Amino acid sequence: MPITSEAKNCFILLHATSILVSFSIVFIYCYKKSGAEIAEWLERFDLGAYSGALIRNKETYMS
Repeated sequence: MPITSEAKNCFILLHATSILVSFSIVFIYCYKKSGAEIAEWLERFDLGAYSGALIRNKETYMS
């Protein structure tokens, strides 16, 4: 069965929505926590060990 452009658009929209929801949850959590806790949380749930490392490095350089 060929994939129609309508199905592709629906998939893209669904994917974009789920990413947006994920980032919203992370943003709300991050807004309430300190940078070190955010970095640890990001690494623990593997939402981005790279992101966690960036936040941790930023805090080290800022202090």
